Amino acid sequence: MREQLAKTVLTAALGLASVLTLSCLEDKGNSSSNPASGGDGGGGGEQTYKTVKIGEQVWMAENLNIGMGNSICYENDEANCKKYGRLYDWETAKAACPSGWRLPSDNDWGRLMRYVYSENNNRTAGKYLKAKSGWNDKSGGGSGNGIDKYDFAALPGGYRLSSGKGGSFDNVGSYGIWWSSSIDDSREYSQAYYRFIDYNQDGAFRAQDETDALFSVRCVQGDEPPSSGKVAGETFVDNRDSKTYRYVKIGTQTWMAENLNYKTQDHTSRCYPTSGPINNNDIDNSNCDKYGRLYSWKVAKGVCPKGWRLPSNADWNVLLKYTNPSCPQQPRSTEESGTICAGAGTKLKAGSGWDDDGYGDDTYGFAALPGGRKTGVGDDFDIIGSGGIWWSADNYYSMGMYSDLENTAMGESNKNSLHSIRCVKD
Repeated sequence: MREQLAKTVLTAALGLASVLTLSCLEDKGNSSSNPASGGDGGGGGEQTYKTVKIGEQVWMAENLNIGMGNSICYENDEANCKKYGRLYDWETAKAACPSGWRLPSDNDWGRLMRYVYSENNNRTAGKYLKAKSGWNDKSGGGSGNGIDKYDFAALPGGYRLSSGKGGSFDNVGSYGIWWSSSIDDSREYSQAYYRFIDYNQDGAFRAQDETDALFSVRCVQGDEPPSSGKVAGETFVDNRDSKTYRYVKIGTQTWMAENLNYKTQDHTSRCYPTSGPINNNDIDNSNCDKYGRLYSWKVAKGVCPKGWRLPSNADWNVLLKYTNPSCPQQPRSTEESGTICAGAGTKLKAGSGWDDDGYGDDTYGFAALPGGRKTGVGDDFDIIGSGGIWWSADNYYSMGMYSDLENTAMGESNKNSLHSIRCVKD
């Protein structure tokens, strides 16, 4: 829950910084001042920043205010630097954090969001991270401030648009935007990811922009932990259709590291539709290529390649207890559905490909992806991108993982539903 703040002294000179961490403060209300001269934050002198531990991460609890490279005070007013920190372009932001700290990656931000989601059982991270004051009122009335549950104290420092968008300052008091170190190079012009919180909503959101925009910086401590865990490098070929699958050994078991994508001859498996009517008979196979096919339970029982099988409840239990030895039996009784295993989802989900920061650490290379489902005869397909459900060989049971949960959940499904398949080696 709430963690102790530490007082960190950062000495800034010529764009370099050294770090000295002093003793923790018992009274988190004792905010330390920032003795850096003016709004520049450079040119020597000492700056003092509050820090906070949230989950397993240690974050600065204030925006960075070190003057270097292409950075500036909002509207060139040094008072804004003192209150909100400086605004940085992306290249400068990558080098601005002091020694022992770094610009958080997209995965770092995702870990923070997932921790807040899990702690509060909802998706409104902005409310819990925003400062208790300093935000404009909502447009429909009511306070735009947060409850600052974790002493992160996010403030609306505004931004300056990229030069290609006019280069204007905007929205101080209404928007806070913080760079990540991660680039989205899938576009014609590379853009970097960022997180933003606004006065009018309770959420925290992910987006990307050109790297010459000027946004705020929050630094995170230490090296980045692995985001994609163990890479499943070994493969086998399914002789039925010559498809190649990755597999990974986890404890005493060997699992396929991707969903099965074998097209049954009688059309009893399906690709999740990309558009058009739900019964489009696999006009577009792109979702099968990414997520594998969806199968009914009856078909799933006999569709794994030779030497592999559909995992039973017992097989799933071995896997889940390897991720968390305290995980209860799944399910606890034949009448019980929805039994959860705490933290297992984060360890088994892929490090990308999940909506709303729902991706995992992929600790073992299992690389679970959200292939969606078809819920029954005549029902719609849904939850692609936000949920993955995998059949068990026992009594129509299935194992589920979701964007908004760090846990796994086992429950009984409609036998006519279509779910994904992960095979385990005999």
